Order: sequence, then C-alpha cells, then structure tokens
Amino acid sequence: MEVKDALILDADEPLSKALNEILRTGTAVIIMKNRSYLGLIDDRNIRLGITDVSKAKCEHSCVKTSVLYKESTILDKLNAFLTGHFKALPVVDIKKSLPLGLITRIEVLKDLLALRLIPRKSISEVMKTPAYTIDINSTLANAKTKMKELGTHRLVVLKDSYPYGILSTFDMAAILKPKGRRGERFITEVDKEGDMPLSELLREGLTVVNKDSQLEDAIKKMIEHTSPSLLVVSNNKPVGLLAALDIFKEVLDLSKEHIDISISGLTEDDQQYHEDVRKTIMDTLDKFSKSFTIVSVSLHIKKNKSVYIAKILVDLDKDRLSVSAEDYKLNDTIAKLSKEVYTLLNKKKGIVKNRKKSRIEE
Repeated sequence: MEVKDALILDADEPLSKALNEILRTGTAVIIMKNRSYLGLIDDRNIRLGITDVSKAKCEHSCVKTSVLYKESTILDKLNAFLTGHFKALPVVDIKKSLPLGLITRIEVLKDLLALRLIPRKSISEVMKTPAYTIDINSTLANAKTKMKELGTHRLVVLKDSYPYGILSTFDMAAILKPKGRRGERFITEVDKEGDMPLSELLREGLTVVNKDSQLEDAIKKMIEHTSPSLLVVSNNKPVGLLAALDIFKEVLDLSKEHIDISISGLTEDDQQYHEDVRKTIMDTLDKFSKSFTIVSVSLHIKKNKSVYIAKILVDLDKDRLSVSAEDYKLNDTIAKLSKEVYTLLNKKKGIVKNRKKSRIEE
C-alpha cells in the first residue's frame, strides 16, 4: 500500500493551519486528541460561516472516518471509501494506533491495477448517464434544484457552452473552497449560501475520456492526472461521468460473484470430472469470499501410475496459498486438497479477526 505523507495537527490548533495544508495538497489533514486519532479535515468539512479560521479550532471542523492499516485488504479500502465518500483516509499503525499518513482514491486505483482486478469492460458499461449540464453563471441554489429534479449527484459545468468542470453534491455540502483569502479569513461576496456562484465551488480541472475506451485506460488516465472523476464524451459531446467510486462499486459487486478457476492436467479419461472438481474447490473458496479478495486460482492435476497429485495456487490480495494433496482416486485427492485449503483460510481468517479484536480493546 502506498501511503502519502500527511500533516497531523492537535484538535486545539487553529483551523488556519489545516486550511493552508488542504489548499496546498488538495487532500486532507489528520487531527489528533489526547494522542489518539480524532478525525479528518478536508475541503468538504469546512463549514460556511467561519469568518476567522485563525480562531476556530480544528476539532470543530473534523469528521470521524474509517481508518485503514498497512495490513488492510483491497476490499477493506473499497468499502471504507464507499462508506464515507472522503477524498482521503488515514492509515494507522495496527499496534501503536498512530497515523502513518493518508491514502487517496488514486492509490486505491493503483492497487486495483497492480492486483489485476479491473473488469474487462468499456467505460460505457460503468459510467453514469446521462451527463447533465449547468452553466457556470448559475448559482448554488440553481444547481441544488437541478440535481434534485434530475435525481443526479453530479453536473457538468459549462462555460461558453463547453465543458469546464464537474460539480458534485459532496462539493456542495455546505462547503466553501476559497480561491483566495485575505490574511486568514474566507473571502465571499455573497450574503446567502444559495446565491454563491458555481465558480466558487467548482472542482478544479477536467479530464476527458472517450466512452468506447476500456475501463483500464480510464483508470490510467485518472492516475496520470490525479483526477478521481472523468467526463465521458462521444464525438466531443458529454455523454456520461465516471468516478473512482463507480469503479470501486463495480469491483466490489464483481467480487461477490464466483471466482473462476484454471484447471489443467486432467487426462482424457478424467475430463468428464472437470466440473465436479471445479465445484468442489469453489464451494470451499466461496465460504471466504467476504473475508478475502481472491484474485486468481489455478489447479494442476497430475496422474502417476498409482496416485493423483493435485496442487493449487490461490492468490489473495496480500498473500499466496500453495497447497498440494495426493491419493489413489481423483475425487479423494480433490477432497483432501479442498480440506487443506479450508483449514489454511480459516486459520488466516482467525488471525485477522483477532487482530481486529485487539485493536478494539486497545
């Protein structure tokens, strides 16, 4: 897991320190209280109405989040980001409970690529459609009304009829991301939140991808431009939106389906048992689908003069299991193999469970 350095502040420190770091990095700041993790501050947590950030305390703007560990699986990361919709999440030392840094959605996308967990799909199969638009001269109130009427969470902002940026409900959750400051005070020329021009809230930067491109290509573009959302176009016209969270949900949904298995080495006489062998192994692995990310499974069977020898490799998110078994009959060999796989995975599950229990008790 790639962990980014993060500024760690005490709950009593002024919000201005957090704001400076957020504007510099575009991510978040970790807040501690009594030497324990308290929460995060990002540009979506800072409420309107704070006129002097040098006097406001960090504690009043921080939000409690899920935490991740160096030992967290890819499923842990996906679920954590989907639960809170945060730009970044803290990575904490599993023993000392001290923050090590931050992980953003971009780092999770990198992990998905490295683990080869990206579905072989086109962008059009995953993107949210249609791409609703709004003019940049509209106000926050206009955008809220339009989102509610259309039942959407994102709008493409147009400037002179051309796509200029993307606005989401999370950007609008009573948050002001200032483009400028006077000293340590927010600058705003509006008296009412609803009158705020969209240019004040607009997410900076716009990355475009063609709807016929593959999902993997889109992820590489997100990583290259450090952009967790893309505008999808066809013939240079907006047709949809693709966000990292859409990809996370797609991978999670697919992880709930049966993992396929590669089986080799069966003789012509034993090919008729291919499906029975596959089902026996998959029934065992399915019992652990919620506990581990099973990336791939390969099984090789070799028949000697008197015995069958079977060897299975199970690639997990952070580990690889290698198990072998042998017996005089094929079905007995596979039964033994399946039992060994179950024993090892169950033991591994127990270790993970005990670690989580220890963290709670601490």
